[in-house]
Amino acid sequence: MAITSYGFIARVIFIVVLSSSFLSFVSAHGYVIQPASRASLWRLEIPGSIVDMDDNQLYCGGFQRQWNFNDGKCGICGDDYSLPQPRPYENMGARSRGIVVGTYEEGTVLPVTVTITASHKGNSLGVCDDGKRAVGCGPQETFRTCSDVAILPKGQIHKRLHVPGFGWKLAKPTGKISPRALSPVTKNPIHESA
Repeated sequence: MAITSYGFIARVIFIVVLSSSFLSFVSAHGYVIQPASRASLWRLEIPGSIVDMDDNQLYCGGFQRQWNFNDGKCGICGDDYSLPQPRPYENMGARSRGIVVGTYEEGTVLPVTVTITASHKGNSLGVCDDGKRAVGCGPQETFRTCSDVAILPKGQIHKRLHVPGFGWKLAKPTGKISPRALSPVTKNPIHESA
């Protein structure tokens, strides 16, 4: 009886190990369309914008590059962190065209629309609690040290959203320097040439 039990356990372990080799890490796919990110300007048919059919999946250079080479770091606009600055989607980078996507006065409410093309059961963007990292987003997603933008209503804590697309209203706190990007995940410039 004991031999059969060990055989059964061995088969279970083999199946678990074999099954785990087929698992892969998944990331949500999406893009910011209002105001349009540098990677997604082409969707609005803006003259001079570069067509990037993969604008919904800038992966910080890929999982291996981000975590095994860059210690979890990601370029502020979703590029591989190890690339020389300015990285392709950063201001003055190879894919930046100096296109103004919107001008906003300090203290005004900014409508933001994010289109999620594949949520993989959700996304998790939020306001940072420690001034360095976005709640639920992982160490690579900063909101410019979490002081340049606030998600309204004020005092609202982080929420997980499981939706195909959603919109936010963001307000720049008074007295802060305008952010050049809302978050690395969204790669979203408020003012493309900023």
